[in-house]
Amino acid sequence: MQRPLFIAAVVSEGQYQYQVGNSLASASLPPSQVEFNYFTSRRDATQWLSEN
Repeated sequence: MQRPLFIAAVVSEGQYQYQVGNSLASASLPPSQVEFNYFTSRRDATQWLSEN
């Protein structure tokens, strides 16, 4: 089995709210082997990536 690809996007608080709102309304989801997450803190994004 192929290891998933982890992607972290660091965005402003306003952009985060916009993206999350649009993501929840969107029917298209990333492929199962891609783990994608939004963060407003580079430190939080780095921590998430290092845990995966």
